[in-house]
Amino acid sequence: SEYHRTIRWSTSESDQVLEVGCLQAETTQLLLKSGATVVGFHITARQGREQGEPLPGADRFHFEHADVWDLEQMWRIREERAISVIYVDLNVIVGHDLVLDGVALVRNLMQVFKPTLRLVVIKSREMSAHASSWVNAVHAIDRIIEPQADCSNARVLCAVGVEQYRQAIPCVVQPDSRVLEIGCHTGKSTWLIQQALGPKGTTIGVDISKKGIALARKTYPGVRYEVADAWDSLGLQELDPGFTVIFVDVGGLSGTDGLLEGIGLLKQLQRAFRPTLKALVIKSRCMRDHSTQFLDARGWLQQRYSPRVSQGNTQ
Repeated sequence: SEYHRTIRWSTSESDQVLEVGCLQAETTQLLLKSGATVVGFHITARQGREQGEPLPGADRFHFEHADVWDLEQMWRIREERAISVIYVDLNVIVGHDLVLDGVALVRNLMQVFKPTLRLVVIKSREMSAHASSWVNAVHAIDRIIEPQADCSNARVLCAVGVEQYRQAIPCVVQPDSRVLEIGCHTGKSTWLIQQALGPKGTTIGVDISKKGIALARKTYPGVRYEVADAWDSLGLQELDPGFTVIFVDVGGLSGTDGLLEGIGLLKQLQRAFRPTLKALVIKSRCMRDHSTQFLDARGWLQQRYSPRVSQGNTQ
């Protein structure tokens, strides 16, 4: 499997590995074959191989009956071992495959094991699709971003600052695009989007501030502006059920605390406009950092990236 190919390529005998959702089966055996020391844990003590069936390399294997969400137990493991790689089977740990749970779990683990951690690998179909959809806007500016075949995972460009946010317009907006800007404030970015459209294209800027919308309508009379809430998907669908591109500039989503809320908003928009949506652009520093850290294993393996360690930038 892709998960096991990643293990073979990224694990060495010098690693101390944390296997989250350990069933002491094929994955554990593969890790031990690499020569690594493995700490495996699972919330259920009886999960895994029966006694009398010792693992090859069992002297390098330590099983913990632990809850991955219990930070006190995680800190205890950190004090005992310099964990360099973490492997997570998301379905085994949380019982389902949800992006928000996966991101929250990885953030917790990265925070605890930050001093020695160089790599986290997650076994999750949803997380893989999530990672492949997100693009740092720096890598996209000056080229056209091709839409993905599956509109349920529309491309997400993550920009930092107003200038970079606006530079992303020609990357995703086509002459016939139907564009929504959420958080249009006083209207300039929406006006710039309209300049990139042809006669068949449409754009609407929305903001929760009535005063902001009034000023936008006065300043840019040829552009449509409406009062709307970013979280009101039904209200946004009433404006146009067929948006192909959405820009998001919502206050509070740039700091670290806005990551999970921001992902939740984008997933909601992807679901609401699934049949037509091709790309989203969001202005958020924490989203940009997230897009840089989360990589789809398929691309990672194909490009043969070397596992790299940089302070505060575990991948």
